[in-house]
Amino acid sequence: MPAKKRDKKGCKVAIVQSTTLKGKEVKQVLTEQGFSTSSLKLLDIEEYKGKLTHFAGEAKVVLGIEKDSFAGVEIAFFCGSSEDTKKYLPWALQHQVTSIDLSQAMGDKEGTPYIVYGINDEDIEACQGIIGNPHPATILISTFLHSLGSAFPVKYAICTLLQPVSEQGEEGIEELYNQTVNLLNFNKIPVDIFKKQLAFNLLPLSLLPADKETKEIEAIITKQITKILKQPSLSLALRVIQAPVFHSYAILLFVHLKEEVSVETLQKRLWGRKDVKLDALHLKKETCPSPVEVAGKDDIYLGQIKKDANLKAGYWFWLVADNIRRGSALNAVRIAELLISRNIISGKKGRD
Repeated sequence: MPAKKRDKKGCKVAIVQSTTLKGKEVKQVLTEQGFSTSSLKLLDIEEYKGKLTHFAGEAKVVLGIEKDSFAGVEIAFFCGSSEDTKKYLPWALQHQVTSIDLSQAMGDKEGTPYIVYGINDEDIEACQGIIGNPHPATILISTFLHSLGSAFPVKYAICTLLQPVSEQGEEGIEELYNQTVNLLNFNKIPVDIFKKQLAFNLLPLSLLPADKETKEIEAIITKQITKILKQPSLSLALRVIQAPVFHSYAILLFVHLKEEVSVETLQKRLWGRKDVKLDALHLKKETCPSPVEVAGKDDIYLGQIKKDANLKAGYWFWLVADNIRRGSALNAVRIAELLISRNIISGKKGRD
């Protein structure tokens, strides 16, 4: 997609840990969306300092992350791990930088709103210098439930998430690749990231590295969805399965509506919506979009809608979307656009 022409005057932006999967995707989305920047700093750890890259057709050099790196920056995207983000965020706050956290490092800290663009935009007014970009699964599921629930009230939902290895970063992708190659060559497989064989296999999230964040991720996603949709009475059960795919979430979602409607009625409601794409080609061929087909795309794709045979108002939905692009970077850039359009920088109205 060609880059849009950008304004000569724009926002002063930094991408922190710009060489991660999320950092690269944020840079790409900024270019493609024509986000108006007057300057862009690409910051990263010592290992990547001095690396040559580009932005909007111009050569850029990756700089190190120092306390003074945030001087003059207005908006910073934090694209590394939550542990690294917790280290560098205070430096940004010292320079009154409005930070968009893609790692959910701040958790439930008071004054940190989590925004899904188009659903709870008004919550951005509570920003006190940090805005949370929710978990990719939160963004995808809440977007769909918002679109569905605005016309058909939801009684409860049960969700199974098939998670790609890119949620573990470049290391996850590399380990799945190496596991696959070694298995096919009858060699010993590496198990540094996933601790067990993932290639040609499925693992419940509980078998991944037993750190606190991994153990609590299902509860975090559920809590974020309920808060963003502003439906505390919504009953949502959710489990995450680690799948042997590189990119894109696949989501099997069972929804019990308060009233029974026909599948055709649901299709008409969801047809042509900007936030969820119901693909005519797949419907015609009675097939479903798959994770590999949506990698690198902006949309959430809805596949087959199937009425449950036993529950009167129960329906099954199949959703797929790119976790790094649609589930993270695109929402983060849209948050930045909201900050600018509403004149919210460093938690204060107006700009210097």
